[in-house]
Amino acid sequence: MTLVSDQVGEQSRTGMVPGARLAGSTTGLDAAVRNLVTKCRIPLADVLVMATERPASILRLADRGSLRVGSRADLVVLTDDLGVRTVVCAGFSTTISGN
Repeated sequence: MTLVSDQVGEQSRTGMVPGARLAGSTTGLDAAVRNLVTKCRIPLADVLVMATERPASILRLADRGSLRVGSRADLVVLTDDLGVRTVVCAGFSTTISGN
């Protein structure tokens, strides 16, 4: 498994590396959250823990994965249908058009 941040640019959406070997999924975290809730019927609260607190804990990133005093306040605001509405990162917010 390769874990990368959102700062890593993606050149293609195929999930393949040179030599035509599968490198992994190209599904974004927002789509993965939406799929787990809508298709697998996992409660949103459980899915959010899977997408935030659990990875931060595994990577020992104590200041990430939850909204607490002393934690980074990077977050995503979702629409009712679990689309991305707003992203807040390092104190700056961006509203996603069309949502």
